[in-house]
Amino acid sequence: MFEKKFYDAQLPSEIVVSLDGNAFNCSRREINATWLADLKRHGIPVNVYIVDDEKSMKRLHALGVDGIFTNKPDILRNVLDGLRQNREIESGNKT
Repeated sequence: MFEKKFYDAQLPSEIVVSLDGNAFNCSRREINATWLADLKRHGIPVNVYIVDDEKSMKRLHALGVDGIFTNKPDILRNVLDGLRQNREIESGNKT
């Protein structure tokens, strides 16, 4: 898991490559649009921990993170189901 204080000004993709990693995990307080763009540009999955509130789950999903670690899987499931239903309604494919 990532801790900013140990990596100075390195971009997240540089850290993952230097460690021969295959994903980047960081806290919800550390992720930002610049880091996410860097990681996505390099095809590196991004997972964020620990996210237990609905508002943060929606924000991180909208940013495009690949995974969310949570202590509240029921809330995350409801958020993801709601977002999926909204997409289906918007596309005219309501089931």
